[in-house]
Amino acid sequence: MLVSKLARHTAALLRDGQASLMIRDVARGDPLSQPRMTLNGDAEEIPRSHEAFSRVRRRFLARHPTASVYAEFADFAWMRVHIQQASLVTGFARAHRLDRSDMCHPNLPDWSGPHFAGQAAVGFRH
Repeated sequence: MLVSKLARHTAALLRDGQASLMIRDVARGDPLSQPRMTLNGDAEEIPRSHEAFSRVRRRFLARHPTASVYAEFADFAWMRVHIQQASLVTGFARAHRLDRSDMCHPNLPDWSGPHFAGQAAVGFRH
């Protein structure tokens, strides 16, 4: 993900490394009455010198082309979140805790390959 280092939430993210991301269908209305998943994990900045930097940048900008306007600003940072657990809410009183092992499968494709560049995909590998 691409974040501004000027934002308070980014300062907190860089300080303690804890991240929480909620995924839901925004077209479906009130998030508290709809299925949703919250992913929790450890965040780290991806420096420009990192071997994955170009691939991460290319994939993100393919999915979010308008971000190219500010992606190169010095006050923006590229981050990656290593998901450790999740909370899946499927409806009223139906919440499930998922550990990393619940979300991992050894037969998932390697989403980092060049043939997946620009595609929205969520996958976890061991």
